[in-house]
Amino acid sequence: MILPLLLLLQAAPAAQDSIPRVTLREALQRSVQLNPDYVQALGFVNEAEWARTAARIAFVLPSVSVSLDITKYSQPFFNLGTGGLQSTSVVFQANARYELSVRKFTDLSRTSAELESASASEMQRRYAAAMLTEAAYYDVLAQGELTRVARERMDRASEQLGVARARVESAELSNVEFRVADASDAAAGVRLAAEVGDANVHVRGVLHVVPPAARPAIVHTVARLLGARGTLFLSETNAAGDPLDYLLTQGVTPTRMPAMVRRLVASGVAAPSHFGEAELVRYFPPDRWTVLACGPTHMYGLPVRPGEEPQRIPSYFAVLRPLG
Repeated sequence: MILPLLLLLQAAPAAQDSIPRVTLREALQRSVQLNPDYVQALGFVNEAEWARTAARIAFVLPSVSVSLDITKYSQPFFNLGTGGLQSTSVVFQANARYELSVRKFTDLSRTSAELESASASEMQRRYAAAMLTEAAYYDVLAQGELTRVARERMDRASEQLGVARARVESAELSNVEFRVADASDAAAGVRLAAEVGDANVHVRGVLHVVPPAARPAIVHTVARLLGARGTLFLSETNAAGDPLDYLLTQGVTPTRMPAMVRRLVASGVAAPSHFGEAELVRYFPPDRWTVLACGPTHMYGLPVRPGEEPQRIPSYFAVLRPLG
């Protein structure tokens, strides 16, 4: 005998747009490149290195002076060097002189001391920037962990509230049980199948918000619950248009987002995608499943605004049984 069972299946949350993640090493490297105090200290180090290099060059190399004098005369004159008349006189002089003075020693010592001071200041600024970055990095990690724990608690409370509400509404039904499970968790499917045996399964509005890569795992879990005698009733939205068109049907405008839609977006639920005949064949191939009935239909949703009629969402249904 097939046990009637109503399963409240919760699909794994859709992957959210992740914030770029950096390691502590990367954060430290980026922080010193952007910290104004450190950049300024690094500039001082470069200037001190150039000053010390100039002092060393002046200490080793001689000083060279070069002069060139060109004179133009109004009347030609006799040049003894060339033995002819000319009206232009050119005199070139080059002098090289090396002096070993106290000033060179003091300049070399002064520039070396300035370089050491700039290097020490650069290291101090780098350590200061690293300490601030490390403190901020671990603070972000701590806040993220607290946020994750709070979100998990909120999710568990929401699940428990949903189960409690369902139990109250079905208090007079003795053959109905409610469970909260991750439909993509194969181990959960095995445990539940071992507990209840072959069962009928109703999946409503799950696959159309699950990433395509995660759908086969859910189908596998459903097949495990069906066993050899169970029947699956599948109903998924199949609205025309893209996700933006669907949001418009949910009352979203450029300046307003209904509270219900805002909660869905904040929880990470992806925008619904199409799930029609092509998706049915893809995830429930004919060599593994028998389709007893299928076709377009409508699913009813909560009113977008208070006082409005329930939504009639274009959908696709299928009644299936696994082969073998």
